[in-house]
Amino acid sequence: MNEQNETSLIDVNLDDQQDIVTLPADTEIELRVQNASVEERKKLPGRYNLKLVLEDPTDPLVEYISVWIGMPCSADRDDDIRKYSKACERWKGMLAAFGLESTPRDARDFVGQNVTVIVGSETDPQYGTRNTVKRWVSNAR
Repeated sequence: MNEQNETSLIDVNLDDQQDIVTLPADTEIELRVQNASVEERKKLPGRYNLKLVLEDPTDPLVEYISVWIGMPCSADRDDDIRKYSKACERWKGMLAAFGLESTPRDARDFVGQNVTVIVGSETDPQYGTRNTVKRWVSNAR
């Protein structure tokens, strides 16, 4: 059987590929939430993180920035009141950057929202250089 099936041919053009870039550390920039979800913490079952995937709406070649924000809960408060209080402050800072006074009921409510941040930069042996959120910039209304 020597029939050639056209759907089995591999024809990939890599000539127009462009490099994905990261932002310089300490850049203040307005980003948009591309995706949002609630995920259980791997090392602490029953406790959750809000995961936000941020993108630069002005440059499609800037790498996505993924951020996991611990959702404060009563178990955290019972374990260590100082850590819990700091987590609450971080959560309030993130909400203020979105111009919110309270947490939306659904993580998907963040999708499409803009937020201003100061980016950080870190290098990981497995993932290379990537951006982080160093600080949320308040957008108090």
